[in-house]
Amino acid sequence: MEDSTFTTLNEKAEIVLIRDGLLEAAFRVKIHWSLPVGRTAGDKSRSPQRVLYSITSVVTLRAGQTWVEVETELDNTIEDHYLQVCFPTGIHAGRVHAQGQLDVLERPIAAPDYSLYTELPMTEAPMNSFVDLSDGEVGIALLNEGLKAYEAQGDLPNTVSLTLIRAYPLRICVTQEMTDYSQTDKGSQCLGIHRFRYTVMPHSGSWEQGKVWPAAERFNLAFQACQLSPTKHGSEPLEKSFLEIQPESLHISAVKRSESGEGWVVRLFNPSDSRQRGAVRLNRGLTGPIEIQSPVERIQSEFTLPQGKSQPWQKVRLVTLEEIPERELVVDENGWVSFEIGKKQILSLEFLP
Repeated sequence: MEDSTFTTLNEKAEIVLIRDGLLEAAFRVKIHWSLPVGRTAGDKSRSPQRVLYSITSVVTLRAGQTWVEVETELDNTIEDHYLQVCFPTGIHAGRVHAQGQLDVLERPIAAPDYSLYTELPMTEAPMNSFVDLSDGEVGIALLNEGLKAYEAQGDLPNTVSLTLIRAYPLRICVTQEMTDYSQTDKGSQCLGIHRFRYTVMPHSGSWEQGKVWPAAERFNLAFQACQLSPTKHGSEPLEKSFLEIQPESLHISAVKRSESGEGWVVRLFNPSDSRQRGAVRLNRGLTGPIEIQSPVERIQSEFTLPQGKSQPWQKVRLVTLEEIPERELVVDENGWVSFEIGKKQILSLEFLP
């Protein structure tokens, strides 16, 4: 009932340049904070006793990268607190966009009419990999790895916050009585060392025009460079994509074997508010080698690909989520399959050899 808010705005940070090269520059920012150790015995307020609470962030900017990356580390030694990292955007907008499941959700920033509720609604909302605020001309996206909640505060600088820690006593009400586990089980207090990765990405236009979704995928699903076993029999081109899709505003959610075992299913979706024409190509329009080698045979042949020539896909058809055939699609001479997809729609395409 007697809540209290603490901020690092008046704290003096230790800032050290730790990397300064042609490809990357990084600063380490350390804040020595002081926070209440927990709640009082009557659960009315937070404890007057404070303890040291250090937060260390490494802020990195890389050449050619469209965002500033932040990695924050802290040792959570206190209980009963709600920790956010806040970004005053300075952008005047009334709505915020957040990535959801196969969609981008638009939500109002203005708080609801609290007089309509007996219990006040939560001020935070769910997200997946990004939340974006834009006035149509410019925008700021917060990309993240593993953080699932944000808050658009609706204050004068239009602050958007990411939830880092929500620590609370574990009490479960399964009957008329409350079972209190708060003294024996501290899991809900999120104690220990935590590391968070997130970015600040300014962009022009809306989240679509700023290509925020592809940026969130690149941030979360970075490419890994690896060296394969050497072979003198290499025949594949130096550049090749297993799966290609146009335009970039469409996204892939799954590539899997058909339930029938006969072909492959590519599932894609359109998170935008407009109908789009698209095209997709799987393995450059080819089924892959006809022969199948075991791992032992691959080693014996010095990792050469099977000699059986790949064949074009014989058929590509639109199927339901249950993979029930609906209609066939046309495959051009280069292996591209064209289609139309409505706003907020999911399509499943089955490729058959």
